[in-house]
Amino acid sequence: MSKKLNILVCPLNWGLGHATRCVPVISELIESGHQVTLGGDGPGIILLKNTFSDLNHIVIPSTEIRYGKGILFIPTLLSQMPAFLRNIKTEHRLLNEILKKQSFDMVISDNRYGLYNESTRNVIITHQLMVKLPRLISFAEALLHDFIDRRLSYFDHVLVPDNAGTDNFSGDLSHKFQTGKKVIFTGIISRFTCAQIKEETEKKYDVLFINSGPEPHRTTLENIIISQLKNSGSTAAILRGLPETIDHQTVDQIDFFTHANDDDFLKLVAQSRYIIARGGYSTIMDFVALNRKAVLIPTPGQTEQEYLAKHLHKNGMFVFERQKAFSLKNALEKLSLLNGTHKITGKTLLKETLERIIA
Repeated sequence: MSKKLNILVCPLNWGLGHATRCVPVISELIESGHQVTLGGDGPGIILLKNTFSDLNHIVIPSTEIRYGKGILFIPTLLSQMPAFLRNIKTEHRLLNEILKKQSFDMVISDNRYGLYNESTRNVIITHQLMVKLPRLISFAEALLHDFIDRRLSYFDHVLVPDNAGTDNFSGDLSHKFQTGKKVIFTGIISRFTCAQIKEETEKKYDVLFINSGPEPHRTTLENIIISQLKNSGSTAAILRGLPETIDHQTVDQIDFFTHANDDDFLKLVAQSRYIIARGGYSTIMDFVALNRKAVLIPTPGQTEQEYLAKHLHKNGMFVFERQKAFSLKNALEKLSLLNGTHKITGKTLLKETLERIIA
């Protein structure tokens, strides 16, 4: 990467996954001498500011999506779609205003469909080239794919954090429909590598629960896990996924951490025999990079997470469990049988991809 660019990097603020997978992108850009400015809002921008404290940042709001419980999930989500579409137009206008005051050569966003401009090179990161729908309305998947494809047509490059071909992790989400020339498969994108983790022979924790995602489901699952841990006799740590503060306390022999930086996260993983987590794609990529298996509990009604967990469970990579019927004892038994029977592999082409799109 010989030419040095001024680049705005902005993830969507839905959970922390979009922000965490921007971390290695930002690191590669800085290492290559580019000037990076952070964009975003909420917990996502807090995480990036904590990681890259010396970088400037611009507040670019996201639409907050809340997920209903049970049968209310789809109606609740659909009711917010007009606001989501308005936000695409709003963030597009906001970028136009930002560019009148500050010059950027390139904008790299994660799942923010409005962040493009004629004066910049525009890049979007997404693994979701289509939307998995409940079986009864799955006929509409092709229509939604066409809608997403039209939105992606405004970008110069679409970076998909997955392997090309059949040896992939996202399954239908990135591979069901034919992709255009703008789509580049980057391999896995994760802030971690397997070489970073130092396994500890004596495990401090039987269970590490990594929580994340939108309310009210984040708190609901946390309460389920806590209740079952108390009766299990297991040593446990809970990473609560709340980056606004960094705090540690011990209650009923469970260590609670509101958030953890990368080093502390790796230490917790190394100290733990079993891992339980939500089924977000960025979390899965981190486990792939660290060659760790886990129990995945998708957010109820979030069809993307449910599909991923089932897909990877079927391929022997992870254990899929539903929140409603979750049993800690049964989940850990399944995970113990999975351990040692399948080696998760993945590689990253991120550095090569960034060199390609910036050249």
